[in-house]
Amino acid sequence: MYHLIVDDQGRFLRPRPIATEWEIYRAQINPDHVRRELDAQIEKFYHEFGYYPDALDSHNIFTVDPVAEIAMERAQQLNTDNVSLSLCR
Repeated sequence: MYHLIVDDQGRFLRPRPIATEWEIYRAQINPDHVRRELDAQIEKFYHEFGYYPDALDSHNIFTVDPVAEIAMERAQQLNTDNVSLSLCR
């Protein structure tokens, strides 16, 4: 068995990172920034339509801690149980 150190174009292969992209991303999340952004989006919705949303959809991001917890808190404040959490891997 041969172990390649270059790709098909002759460039050296890079070692795989120890942490996954999602692990790096999670470590950089500031909960206060998440709260402010989600609140701003909810308020923008209110100003555009005249009522608060009756559902929150994650588009894959609510499954990342602490985003999921914050989204659930906001959903409770909006009196909605309709929160779509997508599995993100």
